[in-house]
Amino acid sequence: MPRLSRIYSYFEWITDTSMDALQGVSDDIQLSVRSILTTRWEKIRTVPMLLAAVLDTSLSDQKRVSPSPDQLEEIGAWLDSNYSSTESDNICSELLCFLQKTGSSRDLGTGRLQRN
Repeated sequence: MPRLSRIYSYFEWITDTSMDALQGVSDDIQLSVRSILTTRWEKIRTVPMLLAAVLDTSLSDQKRVSPSPDQLEEIGAWLDSNYSSTESDNICSELLCFLQKTGSSRDLGTGRLQRN
């Protein structure tokens, strides 16, 4: 069974690759393909899958997900709804440390995980 992190990173790769392959095809078809892929993806993707793709150090730097501010907010909200305040704060703190050490996030100053 594939790892959650691989599913997430490969989906992003497939999306990018399919859009590159459709260069020269009409914009309507490109939008339709992207819409179909996005709709299907939203049905199966989960925050634990996103976390797995962010934290999997066996993925190459090109395939490991570098979370956007929106994704950080989504992770923070998910942690808050699934863990106690103390546990959520601890996990967020550890995640921020990991992201800083690995350079996986471009902008840690924004997003829900930025704790005071």
